[in-house]
Amino acid sequence: MSGSQTAEIYIERLQQYLPDTASRLFRGPWTFMHDSTGYGVHGAKVTQEWLNQHVRWINPWPADSPDLNPIEHAWALLTREVEHLNPKSVAEYESALETAWSQMDPLQIQRLVDSMPRRLQAVIDANGGNTRY
Repeated sequence: MSGSQTAEIYIERLQQYLPDTASRLFRGPWTFMHDSTGYGVHGAKVTQEWLNQHVRWINPWPADSPDLNPIEHAWALLTREVEHLNPKSVAEYESALETAWSQMDPLQIQRLVDSMPRRLQAVIDANGGNTRY
């Protein structure tokens, strides 16, 4: 599969899940935190054009900043659940991913988002250095 095909699939997933999920999690306006470093589907021109047209997002969002990015913890939760399901093929992996995603607790995601003030304060307290996040 080519990079542009992968980016198109990524955009389809964003269109399918992002607005609905964000409206369930947030009351009022929200901002999409997205790694726009230029690598893979995240940095693809077609992806960034779609984001510019459809969502409010921070561009550029610093790469490798788990201190500031709760999605890293959400990915870890999702990854653990998918690994627990032990998929053996691409089809099983896709199914496991969909199952794990559908079973994620929205309150758990909300708690990660709500942790942002603490995360920011921790970075300030560490003078930009490492934190427990």
